[in-house]
Amino acid sequence: MPGAISLRFERVDRRFDDGLVAIEGLDLTIDAGSFTVLLGPSGCGKSTLLRLAAGLDEPQSGRVVLAEDGVDRSPKGGPTGFVFQEAQLLPWRTLEANVALPLELAGDTTAAELHARVDEALRRVGLAGAATRMPHELSGGMKMRASLARALVRAPRLFLLDEPFGALDELTRLRLDDELRALAKDLRITVLFVTHSIQEAAYLADRVIVFSPRPARIVGDYASPFADVRHADQRFSEPFAAFVGTLHDALVRGGA
Repeated sequence: MPGAISLRFERVDRRFDDGLVAIEGLDLTIDAGSFTVLLGPSGCGKSTLLRLAAGLDEPQSGRVVLAEDGVDRSPKGGPTGFVFQEAQLLPWRTLEANVALPLELAGDTTAAELHARVDEALRRVGLAGAATRMPHELSGGMKMRASLARALVRAPRLFLLDEPFGALDELTRLRLDDELRALAKDLRITVLFVTHSIQEAAYLADRVIVFSPRPARIVGDYASPFADVRHADQRFSEPFAAFVGTLHDALVRGGA
């Protein structure tokens, strides 16, 4: 089984046609197998960073590199799964057909393998019993689980998530945070997760990168003080409150 991959941003600049500077001179390395959270104010360039990591966008200068099995490569076409803010399920397809879509588009699996991989992805996100349901029959949390399954079905080794749980109610969000972290660690995927929530960042991350307002520059880089296995009670502990305070102060110092 291939190992996890690392990701490097080397002196990356991204400017848009209207003159907007989203990222300027960014140097950042994401370690293989880590769960790294990007935390910063709205519009600071976090989502742009994810698009660069996915190969959906390119910098004007500098480079973005995936280190895969000891070999550097471009992110474009890489072993990457992307989960957006909205689940974006096709309303005319069943849940299992939505999850199968990336495999169908790639056209590189047999029918038997496709069904097996879809079944496994649905099982991993707790939707094995809902395969034939339509999107309008799913709750918000189930739709996001479906989006996770669709991203997992091609066995990504780099998982990019852009505020995936931001629109969900608090209890569903907390539950999905737990499930996502456990899933990522079980599959040994390198994760880059964007959020505006200081509490979510503090709970999920092995490492939190705090950004200034646009153009994004790193104003804080913090290793989690917690053990690899997380549990819900940590959210109400004094060490957790202290870590949240540290991240909050970094945002304020950075001009958020």
